[in-house]
Amino acid sequence: ETIKNSIFYDEYTSLLAEISYEIRHKSTSMTLPFMTQFIPNAAMIKVVISSNVKNDLWVMRERLCKTAQTEIRDFMNKIFFSVADEYTEIYKRGLPPCALTNVCKEGKMTCGKALEVRRQYEEYLK
Repeated sequence: ETIKNSIFYDEYTSLLAEISYEIRHKSTSMTLPFMTQFIPNAAMIKVVISSNVKNDLWVMRERLCKTAQTEIRDFMNKIFFSVADEYTEIYKRGLPPCALTNVCKEGKMTCGKALEVRRQYEEYLK
């Protein structure tokens, strides 16, 4: 989102498209782990994953935090709100620690918005 307002946006997207095209077409024989080293930063990729509740809860606790990258936090919010209505008692444990206990796991790097986070998820904290 931040680069969209930049004067370099058009040049950046053009260069990114050129690099992505070259990498995809020159490296069809490479394995996936090797290929991920060449994916440009901020390039959109599609990933299919399977998961379980234990893993989901850990990822949500990390990525619903206000200090997480905006796009990842938005994505995890969509996942949380889609499953939490059905399985509230299980998935409320995936909320950031500041929402559950008012204690931030980030220590000195806290965003200072624990109250705002609690309000966002208050219907699941009852």
